[in-house]
Amino acid sequence: MSDNPFELPEEGNENEGNEVSENATIQELRKYAQRQERAVKAAEKELSDLRTFKADVIAERRDAAITSAFTEVGLSPAHAKLYKATNPEVEIEAVTAEAVAGWANEYGLAVQATGQVPAAPEPAPTGYHPVTTGSAAPLAMLSQDEVDQLMRDGDFATVNKAYAEGRVKKEEVPWRRV
Repeated sequence: MSDNPFELPEEGNENEGNEVSENATIQELRKYAQRQERAVKAAEKELSDLRTFKADVIAERRDAAITSAFTEVGLSPAHAKLYKATNPEVEIEAVTAEAVAGWANEYGLAVQATGQVPAAPEPAPTGYHPVTTGSAAPLAMLSQDEVDQLMRDGDFATVNKAYAEGRVKKEEVPWRRV
C-alpha cells in the first residue's frame, strides 16, 4: 500500500472467477464444433456415395432403355454403342423406338424390318445379392485297414478326429462274435 490517500486498495478483479468458467465454456464450444465438423464430413461422404450410386443406376437404366429400343427397331448392339457415344446425356424417356428409327435414318443406318419384336434384355438387378456357396463335400468313411495304416504312420490326431466325427466303419472282429 502506498502513502497516497486517494489510492483505493486493490480489490480482486471481478472477472477472475469467471475466467475459469469462460475457458470451460469456450472448450465446450470447441468440442461441440469439432463434433459438428465430423458429422458434416460424414454426411458429405455419404452424400457423395449416394450421388455416385444414383449416377450408376441412371446409367444402367439408360443403357437398358437404349438397348431395348435398338433391338425393337432391329438394329445391332454396336449401333446402340454408337448412339450412346453420340448422345451421352439422353433422358431415358426420350429413348423410344421412333426416336431411334429417326436417329438411324439421320446416320444412314438400315433399319431391319422384322416381323417379331425381340424381347428386351432385363436390366441388371441392383442392390445387395448374397453369395451362396454349396455345402462341403462329405468326408470319407475310414475302414479299419485305413485306421491301422494311420496308426502305423503315427497320425493319431487324424484317427482321433475320425472317431470323434463318427467316420470310422465299425467292423466286427472275429473274437467278439457271439
